[in-house]
Amino acid sequence: MFKLWSIWVAIFSSALFVAGNVTSSENNPSHKGRYNCKTRECFIDNLKFEFDLTKNMNDSVDPCENFYEYACGNFDDLPHAPKTMNRHMEATSIMSQAFSAALKDPKSVNKSKPLNFIANYMTACADLNHNNEYKDLDAKEDKLDFLKEVISKFGGWPVVEGDKWKETDFDWIKFAHKSGSMGYSFGLGFLNFFVNYTNPDSPVSFVLSPPFLEFTAEYSGNPQNNPAKTAYYNYMINVAKFLGADETRAKEDLKEAFEFESKLIAKTAKIENLQVNSMSVEEMERTWPIINWSEYFGNHLHPYFSVENKTLINISDKNYIAEFEKLMNTTSKKAQANYAIWKMIQSSIPYIKSVTLYNFAKTYAFFRQAPDTSLRSCDSEVQTYLSKLILAHFARNNPIAPEVKRSAGQIFSNIKNKLLDILKSNTSQSQFSENIIKKIENVKIVFGYPDELLDDEKLNEYFEALEITKDNYLANWLSSQSFNTRMQYRMVSKSQDAYDWKDILSTMYLHSPVQQSQYFSRGNVIEILSVLSNFYINPNRNNYSNYGGIGAFIGRELVNVLNISMNSSNDYPSDNVDNCDPERYSNYTGRNGTKELNSLMLKIVTTQQLGLEFAYSAYQEWAKEHGEEKKLANLYSPNQLFWLSYVNAYCAPKKPKFTVYVPIDKEVNWQILNTPQFSKDFNCPLGSSMNPKNKCRVL
Repeated sequence: MFKLWSIWVAIFSSALFVAGNVTSSENNPSHKGRYNCKTRECFIDNLKFEFDLTKNMNDSVDPCENFYEYACGNFDDLPHAPKTMNRHMEATSIMSQAFSAALKDPKSVNKSKPLNFIANYMTACADLNHNNEYKDLDAKEDKLDFLKEVISKFGGWPVVEGDKWKETDFDWIKFAHKSGSMGYSFGLGFLNFFVNYTNPDSPVSFVLSPPFLEFTAEYSGNPQNNPAKTAYYNYMINVAKFLGADETRAKEDLKEAFEFESKLIAKTAKIENLQVNSMSVEEMERTWPIINWSEYFGNHLHPYFSVENKTLINISDKNYIAEFEKLMNTTSKKAQANYAIWKMIQSSIPYIKSVTLYNFAKTYAFFRQAPDTSLRSCDSEVQTYLSKLILAHFARNNPIAPEVKRSAGQIFSNIKNKLLDILKSNTSQSQFSENIIKKIENVKIVFGYPDELLDDEKLNEYFEALEITKDNYLANWLSSQSFNTRMQYRMVSKSQDAYDWKDILSTMYLHSPVQQSQYFSRGNVIEILSVLSNFYINPNRNNYSNYGGIGAFIGRELVNVLNISMNSSNDYPSDNVDNCDPERYSNYTGRNGTKELNSLMLKIVTTQQLGLEFAYSAYQEWAKEHGEEKKLANLYSPNQLFWLSYVNAYCAPKKPKFTVYVPIDKEVNWQILNTPQFSKDFNCPLGSSMNPKNKCRVL
C-alpha cells in the first residue's frame, strides 16, 4: 500500500508541475510519444485516468501469478463508496439510461418530424393501456374506426357484410400481399413466406412454410372435445357480433371458417418430420398449378428481389403445400375470406383501444391457459419497433466528439493493417484465402451511430415512409412493422460493397441497448456502441490507454470477422484452437458446478486474446512512429500500462451483484497468460501462472 501512496504522490506532483506550466507547453513540447497537452483539461484527463488505474491496484500481489488481482485487487477495498459494477457495466448502464431518457423526455417537439414519433408512440401506447385496463366502465372507449377502415380495404368481413359481400372482391394471394404490405405478418392466414439472410456469405434464401395457426395438429378435431377450441370459436363469434354481425349468421359462417383453419392445422407436419426441399418457381407451378406462384412470390418480394422461373424456394413441408392446394380448391371464397379477415382482426386486437375487445381476448386467454399479453409493454416495444429513432435521439443528446471518432478511426485502421500484415505474411498465407483477406480489407466500422442521424434532412429521408401519431396505436404498430420490413429487405437485397448509410443503420439492432460492440456479418460492418465513453478512449490521454481500451474491442471484433469468414470457408485452423491447453479449461468447474462451458469459453478467450494481441501490436507500431510514451511515476512502462488499462475495464466487485458462470478474474487471466508479449513486459519467469509453458497460440 505504501508503494501506491508513493505513486499517487508522484502523479499529483508531476501533474501540478506540468499544469502550472501549461501555457508554455506549445513552445516547449512534451515528450515526443505523449500527446502535447495544451489545456488543463488534457492534464486533468490524464491525471484522473492514472489515479483510477493505480487506486484499483493491489501491489502486494505478484503480477506474474495473478495479474487480475494485481490490477484490480483494491477495486472495492478502498474507503470509498462500494462499487457495484465494472467499467463495461457502467458504459452499458449509461447508454441504457440515455435510451430510457429518450422515452420519457417531455420535450417532444423537434424541428425534425421523426424524432417526435417516439413521444407519439409512447403516448398512444399508454393511452391504450389506460383505456383497456380502466376500472371505471363508464369511462371505457371502443375506438373501432381504424379497424373498420382496414377491414374495408379487403372488401369487408363477409360475416358482418352479409348479403352485401361480393365473392369477386376476395383473392387470397392479393390478401396476403396487401396485409403484408400494411404491416401484418407474412405468415398470417394461409402460408408463411420470408427471406432468410442468416448466412452472411451466401445469397439470401426464400423460405415457404405453413402459416402461424392457432393450434398444433394434436388439437385438430371436434371443438366440443377441447375447451380451448370451444373458447376460440366463441371468441370469433363474440368479436363478429360486436362488429355488427347477426348472431345466427356469425355461428354459421364462422363455423366454416373455424373448420377451414382446423383442416389447415391437420395438414401440418410434426416438427420432427419436417424436411426442407428446394424447388424452382417453375417446378412449383408445374407441381401445384392451381396456385399462381409467380404472382404470390413476386408480390411479396417486389421491388427488392426479382422472381424468375429458376428462382429457388426452400419448402419446409411439401405435404402441407399439396394439401393446401387441394383445400383451397374445395373451400368457398366466403369461408376463406371469413377466416383471413378474422386472423387479421385477431392479430390487431392487442393494439386496439377497445376495452370490449380487450376483455374478449382476456377471456379467451384464460381458457387457452395462455399468458395475458393484451396490455402493451410500451418501453420495450418502442425500443424494438423504433430502435433507429431511439439511436437518433441518443446521438443528438449524447454526441460523440469528432476528435474521438477520428482517434478511434485511426486506431481501427492501425489494428486492421496489423492484422492484414499477419494474414499476408509468408507463415500465414496458406491458411487464409484471398476472400478472407478481402473481407478484412473491406470491413466497415461505425462508432456509435452514422453521422447522417445528426442531419435533419437525411433523418427525414430515412423515415419518410414511417408515420406515428399520438392517438392510434394499431396504425403505429402497422406502420412500424411495414417500415422495418422494407428497410431490412432493402438492406439484404444489396451486395456488401453497395451498402450506404441507410443500410448500415438497418444493421444496427438496438432491441437491447446493452451491446458494447458487435460484428454484423451480412453487411461486413463492425459497430462500436456503448464503449465510446471517456474511460475507453480519450484523445487527450496517452495512447496506451486508448489501445488498451477501445483498441481491444476493435481487435476483438476484427477477430470475429476472421472467425466467421474462416468458419464459412472451412479454413479455420481448428486444430490450433481445439487442442491448445485443453486441460486448463477441462479442469475448471464454473460457479454453476458444471463443465459445460469449456468449449464456448475457449472460443471466447481465444477471440479476446487475439484481439488484444492485435491491439498491442498496433500500439507498438504507433510507438515506433511517434516515440515511446513516458512511464507512470517512473515505475510502469507504457507497455505495462497498456495491459493495466485493458484489465481495469474488467475490475469487478468481489461479491458480484449478478451470477456469472466463470469468475471475471479467471476469464481475464486466461486471455493474458497466453500472450508472450505480456510475459516479456512484466518479466514473468517461464512456468509462472501468467507465463505457462503450454500457451494457446492460434496464429
